[in-house]
Amino acid sequence: LSFCDSLLSFWNDCAPHDALPFIEPALAIAQGAPPSVSYVHALVSAGYFAFILSKQPKGRGYFETALAMNEAVGRQGSGIKIGIAYGLLRGYRLYAGEYEAAAGRALQ
Repeated sequence: LSFCDSLLSFWNDCAPHDALPFIEPALAIAQGAPPSVSYVHALVSAGYFAFILSKQPKGRGYFETALAMNEAVGRQGSGIKIGIAYGLLRGYRLYAGEYEAAAGRALQ
């Protein structure tokens, strides 16, 4: 999972379409593992690439899971990564017409 997080900048700059086919199998293997910061970051990365590739239900699910897991690990996730998750999750909620949820804290 840490490796997936490390490749975020590369994928974003050079190969965004290659990210999800790499991250999703890693997340599938990690399913059921205890929450961790690297797991949170990999979920945010998956959510980000799902967002830019217009895979809305997947992206939203990854962000919601990442934010819940971040709470479980004592909010130790990177502020930048968590900010990306909150911001893009609010975008999903606005797009879905969930205006009250988008205006409040994204994880309610």
